[in-house]
Amino acid sequence: MTLFGNSGSSFGSSNSNNTKEHTVQEVPADTVSRLQFTGANSQNGQFLAATSWANDVRIWQVATQNSGGSSFGNSGNFQMATQAKAMKNHEGPALDCCWTGDNTKLFSVGADKKGMLWGSRSR
Repeated sequence: MTLFGNSGSSFGSSNSNNTKEHTVQEVPADTVSRLQFTGANSQNGQFLAATSWANDVRIWQVATQNSGGSSFGNSGNFQMATQAKAMKNHEGPALDCCWTGDNTKLFSVGADKKGMLWGSRSR
């Protein structure tokens, strides 16, 4: 597994807008095939996983804040910040992923006909 992103406590990217579009740092070099957030009941924070045609699976830690209004409505100022946490590679395009029920492990599958199970907090 490759670690990426800085090890500091500040998040790598922050974006605040009313369009609900947010940018993450250190994105895959090719098409993203799947995005998967941990469930809302995750006790270790919110994480985002992405599989891609560049053979990799990446995890970012996500922090969100809604200052007034609803994050799903037109009012308020929704902010999201991400910090890159981990990356693993398949031997072919990574096609799909899902979190385990307790949100502590991620299972990914790829065109290499392999499945990988790994912990999201691996360092």
